[in-house]
Amino acid sequence: MPVDAWIALAVVLASAVVLVVDRFPPVLVLGGAVGVLLFADVIDSDVALSGLSSPAPATIAALYVLAGAVTVTGTFSQLIDRLLDRGRSITALVATTAAVSSVVPNTPLVAMFAPRVVRWSQLHGVSASRYLLPLSFASVLGGVVTLIGTSTNLVVSDLL
Repeated sequence: MPVDAWIALAVVLASAVVLVVDRFPPVLVLGGAVGVLLFADVIDSDVALSGLSSPAPATIAALYVLAGAVTVTGTFSQLIDRLLDRGRSITALVATTAAVSSVVPNTPLVAMFAPRVVRWSQLHGVSASRYLLPLSFASVLGGVVTLIGTSTNLVVSDLL
């Protein structure tokens, strides 16, 4: 096996260990791994910077900014409260979550909806787990319907 392969293997294993230990942010660890491979001349600069040339990471970042703005402004808070107060309908919550998840990334959407659902459940003496699992499944289902609903779709579309 060539020396470059051994260096790459060592960098991948070291990165995995550092990520498992969780002492440094993943961005720093993976950026450092790419830097080591670049300076060791295992990869060239075109390969090292190729991830930055793709529009998918920029689009994903923009969608997370949008989701953060929605969370801070509380845009969906009243909507969730109204959905749950009308007959405690899981169906209405699931349908709305799936619809919204088609245009908002599903992970931050569940992060926005879950605390409201838990708070509402505590106020009404209902088990939150009865609502949280359908919420998660609806978010995933809605996310795969459109290109921007989940970051995986964006990456695959960019590769195709």
